[in-house]
Amino acid sequence: MVSSMTAFAREVMQTDMGILTIEMRTLNYRYLDVHMVVPENWDQFIDEGSQVVKHYLRRGRAECRVLFEPIQDDSAFRVNMHLVEQLTEAVEAMASVYPHAQGVNAWDLLSWPGVLQAKSMVIDEVRKDVMSLLKSVTSSLVKVRMREGKALGQAIKIRLEIFLEEVAAIKKRMPWVLRKQREKLHAKLSAVKSGFDPMRLEQEMIIFAQRMDVSEEIERLEVHVNEVLRVLEGDGPIGRRLDFMMQELNREANTLASKSVDAKISHAAVQLKVSIEQMREQVQNIE
Repeated sequence: MVSSMTAFAREVMQTDMGILTIEMRTLNYRYLDVHMVVPENWDQFIDEGSQVVKHYLRRGRAECRVLFEPIQDDSAFRVNMHLVEQLTEAVEAMASVYPHAQGVNAWDLLSWPGVLQAKSMVIDEVRKDVMSLLKSVTSSLVKVRMREGKALGQAIKIRLEIFLEEVAAIKKRMPWVLRKQREKLHAKLSAVKSGFDPMRLEQEMIIFAQRMDVSEEIERLEVHVNEVLRVLEGDGPIGRRLDFMMQELNREANTLASKSVDAKISHAAVQLKVSIEQMREQVQNIE
């Protein structure tokens, strides 16, 4: 399925520690380039976050911005209540075995390593939320890319229909061009005082037909169009393949134009090149 390389997604999550926001946009780029912007001292999330994004995307420049607004709290420390609960359960378990064991002392709990934490350790508490939200945002962005890609694919197919109409018009006109050229040569040779030589006419017509023959170019254009349609229905990244096909279409259209001796065929060849350029611009945004 066709997927665009341009998209934007944004999601917000309320966590126990504060409000987490992740924004992501992607732009067209030949390869996959992931760039992450995170809050101060959150650099450890860059590599892991980049790997999450690379799991979903294949091409394009992905710019991801992670924002975090902590809950307002003037205290410099926080209590790890999960660890406190574990320690309390351990003390109570000891008391059930040894009745004379000393009970829970708050100061002893606070002095236990890891119970009293500096607020800078909030990063450890939100890691799971960051990765979860990042996956959700990237997934949403992929859906946007696929919707836009579907529209791009339909636009290219419409251009291909117009393209084939021009090719068909050229094919239909070629016998008329050859017939008119034969008449011109006949008139030119008939005007020669030395007399008219039918064999000379045939020789001139053979040379002209060979030089002006565009049947191969027309056949290749039709084959390339069918290949583009086939690629559009394929899976995975198809942008590079489509870009190559646009180059091939353009090459054949240039050859066809260079062989033309008829104004209408020359105009049709120009229209072919215009259609190719329009499709190429759309292809540049396809993953």
